[in-house]
Amino acid sequence: MEPSTTTSDRYLVSLGAYDGNLFGVHLKVKKTTYQPDDDAAPGDKGFFSKFKFAFKAMEGSIRCVASNGRFLAIGGFDEVLKLFSIQRSAYVEVGELVDHGGTIRCLEFFRNDYLLSGSEDGEIFLWRVKGWDLVHRLRDKKSGAVVSMAVHPSGKLCLAVYASSHMVLWDLTKGKSKLKKKVKDEGTPGQANALVKWDRLGTHYLVLLSRSVAVFSITDDKPVCVIAFDGKVVDFDFIDRRTVELVTAGSDDGSSVSNAESSGLDDVLVVAG
Repeated sequence: MEPSTTTSDRYLVSLGAYDGNLFGVHLKVKKTTYQPDDDAAPGDKGFFSKFKFAFKAMEGSIRCVASNGRFLAIGGFDEVLKLFSIQRSAYVEVGELVDHGGTIRCLEFFRNDYLLSGSEDGEIFLWRVKGWDLVHRLRDKKSGAVVSMAVHPSGKLCLAVYASSHMVLWDLTKGKSKLKKKVKDEGTPGQANALVKWDRLGTHYLVLLSRSVAVFSITDDKPVCVIAFDGKVVDFDFIDRRTVELVTAGSDDGSSVSNAESSGLDDVLVVAG
């Protein structure tokens, strides 16, 4: 039997803890091309992890972590946004942003240009990565804490879900809201509790409810597709698989995948794990 050939991808995974510690783990994904007489199928992947470092990054709990490949940002109970430069095997702290007046709950980079941070007091800050200047301060006074944010692929819009179950569409070029609506609609089970995400083209977005994922089109207020689960949904995403977009969700009862084509979003397949 001829030896197999392998290719690998390397990642530095960042993990923030409630005690304020920040962990770094090197993850290597090896893809093996097997010979015809091998038992395993071609393209099988192996995952290899190696613990690299841990250090006290904050006094309070770390609630969110985001990276654009060049910088790592962390936020949490301390109300301080800490910034690190990503080196080969470590993070080097480069500064702090202290404008927030509440626990920082979510962070999102848009490419290497901007960073958005949302906090318990209902404010979203838009930072320019070059120089870390504050560009806009976005606040909806009656919606409560920022729960989740998603920047449109164009970088011009941002959807934000709040603790009041309201969702606001922000114009990032002007720093003003364009739309506000209640997330929970009739026929959509569950309550808005966490995540919102855009698809790759920016034509649809997903809203996570406690036991379902609702898919919306930017041209319609009513969901075009609702994927219901028996258990609580904990995560989901659009996955680009060549020209077909799939909606994927994982739940705490072990259910793994639901999917629908993004063009029609009416052919729904549920697979239990």
